[in-house]
Amino acid sequence: MSDITLVTSRPVTTPMKRDTSRNGKASISSSPDRCKEKFLPSQKKMFRHGAIFAAVVIATLMLLSLTHLAEGIARTTGVGFYRAFAMAVGIDMGLIAAEAIRVITATTALFERVKTHSSVIVWVTVILSMFLNALAFCERVDADSHHIALGIVFGIVLPLLVYLLTRIGAVLWVAGRREAGV
Repeated sequence: MSDITLVTSRPVTTPMKRDTSRNGKASISSSPDRCKEKFLPSQKKMFRHGAIFAAVVIATLMLLSLTHLAEGIARTTGVGFYRAFAMAVGIDMGLIAAEAIRVITATTALFERVKTHSSVIVWVTVILSMFLNALAFCERVDADSHHIALGIVFGIVLPLLVYLLTRIGAVLWVAGRREAGV
């Protein structure tokens, strides 16, 4: 037998405290110490790499989304492309910022103060982005119903991908930086 120790990738966790004081429904406590997961340094490094990869994919999807949002905004409001593009940047970056704030504050007492407003920002921008992306995807297609349906599906899926990848990437980044002194 060798002296090599097998290290698994499963984190050592402790159960979260459940708060049942509100209407008898179980909810996770909002205390800062509610998340006690301990990860190995190699796991943290993998989390950070996963977060960076997610950020690259998000940036690529956002380039597509921004141009479609700008086209949709320009078409519906009549403003020039540069103003529409600036508004599109505000919409997509507002979505990413609001979700990042939710994830970053999730294990702190601040979470209760930001969760409602950030949730509203996230879902309003996702729905607006879906509509404007679908409008831009369908703008150039023929009257064929299959192409229009596909354009609508792409318009709906693109903002959801940006949202979900932002959420996953932020969670991985925070987990990878926890207890790293940063």
